[in-house]
Amino acid sequence: MISYPYSLFKRYSKRLGKSVYYVRFRDPDTGNRLPGRSSGETDKNRARIWADTQLRSGKYSAKAEMKFSKYAEDWWVWGKCPYIKRKHYLGQNFTKRTADEYKSALKNYILPFFKDCKLRKIDRALIEKFRSHLIGYTRGNGQQLSASTINNIVSTVSVMLQEATRLEYIHRNPAQGIGKLRTIDTKKRDILTRKEADRLFEKSKINTIWPERKHYVLNLLASTTGMRLGECLGIQASHIMKEPETTYLDCNFHHYPIHRSGSSNTL
Repeated sequence: MISYPYSLFKRYSKRLGKSVYYVRFRDPDTGNRLPGRSSGETDKNRARIWADTQLRSGKYSAKAEMKFSKYAEDWWVWGKCPYIKRKHYLGQNFTKRTADEYKSALKNYILPFFKDCKLRKIDRALIEKFRSHLIGYTRGNGQQLSASTINNIVSTVSVMLQEATRLEYIHRNPAQGIGKLRTIDTKKRDILTRKEADRLFEKSKINTIWPERKHYVLNLLASTTGMRLGECLGIQASHIMKEPETTYLDCNFHHYPIHRSGSSNTL
């Protein structure tokens, strides 16, 4: 006896005002019949053609019936998430800090919105609706989410759905190509004046401004010589040669004089 990968049954559609054939596909792993999906066809043969087309085109997958909450299990959990394990197997960098940030976005914003949605029901319109929801979202402290935060949350959903596409649970990633919100950098950045820079290195304020003395030394060295961080870190005691009025740093055959003027800008 031949077992079809689906079965057909008729159901009256109030929306269409007529009876149409529904298709119940079988889960290829368990053989269990899944919830019915409307073919939109009133003719049985045309309903079969629709079902066969779904199977051939890859638009149907038993996994697509899975709820997002089920699919999201173990996602971003360090040591458990298959996606992160695959990244590491392929030699790609993925840190625990990044995983924790994604896990926080999933828990606080994504799951509350998508948890009861079946994977196949998540389309571009729903992703857009989710983003609009985030734009109007207010945290407990009364602050709204920034554009960059919203972009990161939507990106987290997109990564998850892209993996579902790769695994052939769904035939395409509905979050792909929706674009990003424009971010505006509101931080004011100015170059320090000479007086402001000098105040940073006043001896009386060293412990207040520079809790770590090594940070004070590195920044003072960089500001007085123009050396880059890598050059500062590479300095050894043998590179320092003292003379009466000037200290020379002999690094990589370059000499950087630090003039002693009696001010606080001395080593």
